[in-house]
Amino acid sequence: MRSRAPLALGLYGALQAVLFPLLLPVVAFHPRLAGALGQRLGRWRFRRADRRPIWLHGASAGDVVALAPIGRALAGAGRPLLVSAWTRSGHEMALGRDWGPDPAQVFRAPLDMSFAVRGVLTRVRPALVVLECLEMWPNLVSQCQRRGVPVAVVNGRLSPGSHHRYQRARWLFGPCFEGLALVSALTEADAQRFISLGVRPQCVSVETSSKHAELPSYQPGSACSAGRKLVLGSVHAAEAGRLLPWVGRLLDEMRDLQVVVAPRYPHRSEG
Repeated sequence: MRSRAPLALGLYGALQAVLFPLLLPVVAFHPRLAGALGQRLGRWRFRRADRRPIWLHGASAGDVVALAPIGRALAGAGRPLLVSAWTRSGHEMALGRDWGPDPAQVFRAPLDMSFAVRGVLTRVRPALVVLECLEMWPNLVSQCQRRGVPVAVVNGRLSPGSHHRYQRARWLFGPCFEGLALVSALTEADAQRFISLGVRPQCVSVETSSKHAELPSYQPGSACSAGRKLVLGSVHAAEAGRLLPWVGRLLDEMRDLQVVVAPRYPHRSEG
């Protein structure tokens, strides 16, 4: 499988080169992705620290929330942190999080093109790259492995559908899975799917989601336990429109009901 990796990455790069003129405007102007185009292309001013940093990467705001407890633990051990995200909301969430004693350096994740990934890795020289959930980008993972930088996946989940798609594209993703240094899967079924894709069994464990570390503990009689609450979490605008009439009926019937609406994208909570 590894002997085919250069050919697979070459084909992947050729396809990217063809699609790049279409991809660039999307990244530059899409409301969820726009911003920091230079960083997307691997051009980023990195402040060097005494120790090699640990790079935490997630796609969006929810991923950044899940990475925060891990980042604080690493920062508490004296490791400088880099945090990247794909979406604008993820970037804003990373900028607003508490990452421990020293502020993390936050940037927009580079496009998974070899020149952009090489540019970032050459500048930052990470000691470890931590990917939330399943941010398995072929160039990023393979370039790290080529440089001897271990790559870990936390909160790993693989649905049967995703597993099937990775199986079909094993010619490209197989070496990435085979070279992972650590996978923290959410369930035993997820763990077995990672192993079937090539991750070494000794590198896979089953752990609870790090997002749970952000939840306050339940205390009977506390303010957060009083009364009845309805939480609508990670709600899209269209979904909220369909749900609100039903919420109104519930409020008519249960006067003590408290309703909390958490929009899918944090910037929608403004106003």
